[in-house]
Amino acid sequence: MLLAGSAGAQVTYPSVVDRAVGVRTALHPGAVGENVRPRWCVEVADAELFGIAGLRVVGVQSAATLGPAMLRIELAQVASPVGDHTRGVVEAGHVHAGGWQGGVRAGVERVALRGALPERTLVGGVFSRAELGPVSLVADVEAMSGAFVRSTSVSIAALGRAGAIATVVGSLRFDGSRMVAAGVAVVARPDARLRLIAGYDDGTDTSRVAARIAVGRVEVATGVTHHAVLGLSHGLSVTWTR
Repeated sequence: MLLAGSAGAQVTYPSVVDRAVGVRTALHPGAVGENVRPRWCVEVADAELFGIAGLRVVGVQSAATLGPAMLRIELAQVASPVGDHTRGVVEAGHVHAGGWQGGVRAGVERVALRGALPERTLVGGVFSRAELGPVSLVADVEAMSGAFVRSTSVSIAALGRAGAIATVVGSLRFDGSRMVAAGVAVVARPDARLRLIAGYDDGTDTSRVAARIAVGRVEVATGVTHHAVLGLSHGLSVTWTR
């Protein structure tokens, strides 16, 4: 999501599941909280923001594993009546089944406002997920550096699995040394092909609900986010794995 109208703004890939949970938890190809590792997946997503005409975010990402190596490419764009904000990143890392995942990120964000010269910001980061029995710990550190901004953000999360029925996710986000958001989400699995997600973020005072349905190798997710002031946003994403 576009957080500001400047080179310091940050674009988040519009995955319905990640938005509903409030933090990215699946670092390699596959579903949240699953140990199944498909070798390749591609996801396309679209979100209409707050019902404002012309304000939406679209994106595509592809991730693959080859043995213990992982590669992910992401492209997302926020289109608005006043300009566009684009983010492109590449991630590379290591996956140890049932134990640890981690890697590095590099990319660029570009803000092009109407009537102004484009502004570019370099993006770099590291990310990690560790499995500790029924609990998973996820951490993501990202730094941005451009002509008008230098910033660092840190996201951490803990996933607790209640058997095969549900997963509870708690998350914290820091900008620099200041905590800006705490969130909680529940992922319920009433059926092997269906996941229901509900979450809340106190930093932006948003509530989120989503559903994901798997049909063979295709997964379709749809969700709604409610902001206390700005109103509703709706998202849709389709993922294909093999």
